[in-house]
Amino acid sequence: MYFRKYFAGNTIGALNERQTGVTFGAASTTYTVYKNQTKILGNAIAETLRSAGMNAVYDEQNFILYPDKDEGFGIGIIKTALATHTFVFFGSDATLNSAAVTSSGTSYQPFDASGDAYKFYVTVIGDPQSLLRVHIGTYSSVTSTSYGFAIGVGKDIRNNRKVRFTTSNPTYSTVAFFTRYADDCSLVDGITYSGGASFSQTAVTGTTGYLMLIPAFATNGFITMDNAFIGCSILNSGSTAFYSINGEEYYYPASTLLLKCPTQISI
Repeated sequence: MYFRKYFAGNTIGALNERQTGVTFGAASTTYTVYKNQTKILGNAIAETLRSAGMNAVYDEQNFILYPDKDEGFGIGIIKTALATHTFVFFGSDATLNSAAVTSSGTSYQPFDASGDAYKFYVTVIGDPQSLLRVHIGTYSSVTSTSYGFAIGVGKDIRNNRKVRFTTSNPTYSTVAFFTRYADDCSLVDGITYSGGASFSQTAVTGTTGYLMLIPAFATNGFITMDNAFIGCSILNSGSTAFYSINGEEYYYPASTLLLKCPTQISI
């Protein structure tokens, strides 16, 4: 899918209303969060994900986006300054977390220079049943896809536990992701808080008249991604490389990762 949802308004609330001492997971790192802008951003992302077929919710009290409200996996989405926003990737058992901050300045933000209005699209590319890129537009360029994060889903084949993938500001060619168990947001056995799963297995060459759909697996050998296949060099990958294969939609963002897109949405 390639889907956008538009958000705009003229009233944000008190710009300087902040909450101090915000933490995520087991990490002791604290953040001071600008609450009103943060809530607009987090709820807009959750609303877009629901429109794209996910069971997403944004926890305004703890500033956490849950892609599936029935799971423990979450992503911190906060504004720690009026000119930036931050994505926090944490673990329920990790004493450290990874935070990615956007470039600073109003030209990178969905809020205008004075801070009392906003307009932006949330754009999602891919599929929630494999890998989905989520991008936040800016006030000056509402359809921008320069900043955001990724959400993916897969499995640890050693114990059959569901895993979630994520990373910050992904491009179409991004194939390495932070990995957490979906049920409780804990670290995956053998992968550190800042470590990842890389889906960079070399594409197969295929043969005339045949497209090889070989299930994708990370280079560590024990993490798989749902509805994902090793790339095939007879196809051309790219940011908008969508294909119909046997009547089904596929997305080929990176040369090593071909994604099936089974989710259907009503517009």
